[in-house]
Amino acid sequence: MARALPGIRFSIPNLAALDVDEFAREALRQYLQRQLQRIDARIERLMQTQAQEQWVALERAAWTEPMAAEIVWDGMLELEYLQAMREAVLETLASL
Repeated sequence: MARALPGIRFSIPNLAALDVDEFAREALRQYLQRQLQRIDARIERLMQTQAQEQWVALERAAWTEPMAAEIVWDGMLELEYLQAMREAVLETLASL
């Protein structure tokens, strides 16, 4: 290509000087930070759902309606799972 366009010069980067480990670590850090943002957003949505009056009514119905109990437990388990994932991501970020 350089021969086709005589006025253009390409600089070839020194790939030997590239620290692959540092590059991979930085990419992992960015990925984990994006994951942390997604987890925080999902936790926030779940917390807002729990704060609504409908959630309180659903908890009361959980003892009388089996389907309502499943919905309550699913929300609580998802919240616990997300909080555990958040802690794991934070620990991993701290170790990088």
